[in-house]
Amino acid sequence: MFPIGLNSLLLCCCVFYTFTMSDVLATSPMFCNELVPEPLSLQMTEKVFPMFGEEDQSLQALLSGKSLVIARSKLSDCLKSTCPIDTNCIKDIRELFYDFMKNKSLVIDGYNFSSVDKQTFADFENKVSTPATFSMEIVFQVGCITMCHMFHYYNMTSVYDCACFNPCDHQKSCSRNNCQRTGMFQHQYKCNCSPEAKWDPELYICVSSTVTKLREKTKTEVEVYDPSGCAKATNCDREGTLLCKSDVTETFFTCICKPQYTGSTCDELVDACKFRVQHPFLPRGGMLAAGETACNTNADGNACRSFISSEGDVTYGCNCQENNWIPNHELSYDNCLKRRSMCDSVICVHGRCVTNERGTQPHCLCKPGYRGASCTEWVGEWTEWSPWDKCTPSCGDVRYSVRTRDCLTMKPERSVKRECLGASIEYAACAEHPCARTEGTFVNTYFAIRQSGIAASISAAAVVCAIVTGLWSIYCWSIISRIVLALAKKLTNSLNQTTRTPRPSPSVNEEVTAESPESD
Repeated sequence: MFPIGLNSLLLCCCVFYTFTMSDVLATSPMFCNELVPEPLSLQMTEKVFPMFGEEDQSLQALLSGKSLVIARSKLSDCLKSTCPIDTNCIKDIRELFYDFMKNKSLVIDGYNFSSVDKQTFADFENKVSTPATFSMEIVFQVGCITMCHMFHYYNMTSVYDCACFNPCDHQKSCSRNNCQRTGMFQHQYKCNCSPEAKWDPELYICVSSTVTKLREKTKTEVEVYDPSGCAKATNCDREGTLLCKSDVTETFFTCICKPQYTGSTCDELVDACKFRVQHPFLPRGGMLAAGETACNTNADGNACRSFISSEGDVTYGCNCQENNWIPNHELSYDNCLKRRSMCDSVICVHGRCVTNERGTQPHCLCKPGYRGASCTEWVGEWTEWSPWDKCTPSCGDVRYSVRTRDCLTMKPERSVKRECLGASIEYAACAEHPCARTEGTFVNTYFAIRQSGIAASISAAAVVCAIVTGLWSIYCWSIISRIVLALAKKLTNSLNQTTRTPRPSPSVNEEVTAESPESD
């Protein structure tokens, strides 16, 4: 069992933890139920909780000896019963734990205990009967760690075995019966070794006594050396200094700090929120963006926390204001650089969601051939509409124009053909255009067009007739003129002949005849 200081130091590293799903669960899931990943691990815990600090938000203060004494005093007597623990007892313990944590005003990753309903928390059985929120999961995870640590610290073995996860159920170093639990986390176990061997808590194997003696001898020999050069450097902080360099007289020393420390004497912790720090997962270094930049602390209440990871690296964690900002998972570091939009809750089956600049008005931009609020309605892939043609007929009250389009998904070159929905032809009404001598009705328009055709035919016939008549007139006039000229010529000749011949004297008889009427 660890001393109280070491236990507090270890437990202050974790609230979140990576896990491997297992079928082994606590017999009585008081806190360590299906909402808590199993087995418990120290990995990734620094993203949520600061390791050190006297404030209630740090696990160092939460799991201190004083807090454990107060928590133990509030335990119900029902825990002394046999396993499995009674359901009513579980509810009582949950209510006591809820009140204890609520009084501390504990805030974890932006989630407050007061945001979880006390009765819902106490009555929770499984996800099927009670849908669990993320805040509910956080509360159960903290409860599992806190209570199991207390059961382990006070040697309440029977209660621990009944209500908590056992790291021996997940180790592969030895058999289950040959394993001893030394804590509640995945790495806190040891195997019973033979008399000739000794358990190595770093390699998680039993090493022979020969190797153990060799290690102890090497350690003794190395201790006489001063590889850091800081034995005489009184100005350098022992905790934060990695190496010391001195002048030839060894009176002035320069402190070379560990990655998590800074300052001339290496006594100041590096603030990863304000300064760029080395990326802990890059083998050749590389610098992370300053936490305040990555966490976007200038926008809408985002916050940055600088802390030391369980591996001793200086890093930061972001607390995003969840109503407006969320982490951008395309980036390899913690951040609050993606603005939350309404598209996060919109599903576009055959398309993608787009919003306005502030992300408050989402709608689906559908792929060709689909439409609808979620792009689920097939309408087909159409070509663009052709231009509207000329209005038909050219005049009248009822006139229209036509445009067309083609269905691309029914083209011969398509391997998979699919009908398009909708019309391929559209008609549009045109403005009225009055025709001559009509009142604009459809019937009048028809007869007007017909009359116009007849009039045009008659006009054409009249023109042809006039031409023919003119031609015949010219022809006939030429014939008549010839005849008239011939008759005139003959008459002229006859007159000329009459003028040239002498007229004979009248006879006696003619004279008597001419005078006889006078005698009467």
